Amino acid sequence: MADRVELTIRYVFGRSRTLPWYELELYGPGNGVFMLQFESQTFQVFSAAFSPRDWWQLTDFLSTRFPECEADGWAGASLFRWRRK
Repeated sequence: MADRVELTIRYVFGRSRTLPWYELELYGPGNGVFMLQFESQTFQVFSAAFSPRDWWQLTDFLSTRFPECEADGWAGASLFRWRRK
């Protein structure tokens, strides 16, 4: 997983969506879901849909490769990050 440059999201119904990781703006927990906010769209992910190992791999990948994109909180369907100096 660590060598992939894109993320493919497969929906139960409908077409899959593939996004490049460089479009990732923020990620973090939301209201009962985990959120991935890209330039074009925010995705809400239910962690229980993954095995514990797969979930750990995803969150470890994000925190290792994109620590600057970790959100400080969420409001509705959007993540935010406090301004840092």
